[in-house]
Amino acid sequence: METDWFRLVEDAALTAPVRPVGLSYRAYPYFMEEKSFRRLSHKLAAYQPQAGMEYCDFLFAPTFMVGDRFQLLFKWLAPEMEFCQVTLMPVPESAEAKPLHYWVPFLPIAAAGQRIRCQRQRDKVTWLFSLAAAESILRRAPLGICFEPVEVEGWA
Repeated sequence: METDWFRLVEDAALTAPVRPVGLSYRAYPYFMEEKSFRRLSHKLAAYQPQAGMEYCDFLFAPTFMVGDRFQLLFKWLAPEMEFCQVTLMPVPESAEAKPLHYWVPFLPIAAAGQRIRCQRQRDKVTWLFSLAAAESILRRAPLGICFEPVEVEGWA
């Protein structure tokens, strides 16, 4: 079994990432528990297009979201993972700005996989990826994330 794991974090070099408007922290908490996830349904929200905006493949607020082009990869890496779609519409509308599709992932605690794990502490959520999973993501040249190596002890 692999022993190299990596934490997925937002790229600190981002200056103007997409930020959803109209998604409350109450409905879309950063710490997404199963009860909160089960209450979600496909949601339309907004974003405000601006010059120099970075259209990231992953969003970290108000909750962790995976861009459309990575959702199937996540499902392949962790078949037990569930998703709820969020569509961000540009406001104000413009010919250049398009709707953006993201997915809120949920990995049940009992389903900690061989390639993706979600650690939930009281006020923090950490997404961990095996070396093979991190490489699969990086081969697709994602925008807006970095991986940091983590020390992992005692995992079976």
